[in-house]
Amino acid sequence: FTYLSAFFILFFSCKKTKINDENQVLIGEWRWTSGWCNYGDESVRLILKQKGKYKLYRHGRLIEFGRIIKKSDGYLTFVGDCLTQISLRKYDYMLGNFKITTISDSLLYVMQCPSCSDARDSSFEKVK
Repeated sequence: FTYLSAFFILFFSCKKTKINDENQVLIGEWRWTSGWCNYGDESVRLILKQKGKYKLYRHGRLIEFGRIIKKSDGYLTFVGDCLTQISLRKYDYMLGNFKITTISDSLLYVMQCPSCSDARDSSFEKVK
């Protein structure tokens, strides 16, 4: 019973971030365009949903999914589902713990560490 209770507390107590009016432009499909030290390529697609959920695909195959959460540092941060990290770990390109640093109508820029000069990063272009 104790394990079951702990599971429900952990599962249902996670922070949830819905995409608000300010970040409405995030919703949709994005195509990877460039990056540094991240193993991305133009087959990488990112789908962002209204409820703050995301899915990441490579060559049309799901490689990661999770939520976007606003962390205490103020950045919207990708948090991969823990089961994804275990079952899909073989893929080199994942967004877990990357932070959204730039948002525009057509560009999304994410970094692993915005305050670091040599952090892994990626750029995405809006598809639809």
